[in-house]
Amino acid sequence: MITNYRTLRAVSATDDTGLAADGAKYSDISSLLVPTLNVQAGEVSIIFKGTDATDETMNWCLYAVRDVDSPAEFIAHGTATIGVTETGTDDEYYADTITVTKEAWLRPLNKIDGYQYNLGTGAITSGGIAKLSFDTMEYKYLICLMSKGTCATCGADYTLTY
Repeated sequence: MITNYRTLRAVSATDDTGLAADGAKYSDISSLLVPTLNVQAGEVSIIFKGTDATDETMNWCLYAVRDVDSPAEFIAHGTATIGVTETGTDDEYYADTITVTKEAWLRPLNKIDGYQYNLGTGAITSGGIAKLSFDTMEYKYLICLMSKGTCATCGADYTLTY
């Protein structure tokens, strides 16, 4: 089963408190927990979005939490670069490139940069939607901390496959 995309981190012009440059710190996590539907196992795919213009970057950091009484465990951190594909909202675009700076998850992360295939010319062009995916390893909650970098705003959505 595949779920529809849901908000992981609302698009905001405010940086999350406690997001260090190395992605290793977080502040009070209780308000940041996003349930992954309490699935027993599955894969989550994350897409990033923001406003301003193409080629601007945002910073992201992901944590997983086994249950509400467990500590947040570091998954990865990196950057996402805005592309030309619009989300349907004026001046809001999907990231077409994701860079993973550091990862420490139990299984490998998969990263697919977004490209569009032009059926008229057969050319691959910039744009599309980049995705970051990984096995949830039965963790029930995700935390996504973001800072807008050179973007005016930034946010992230997720979907599950199980």
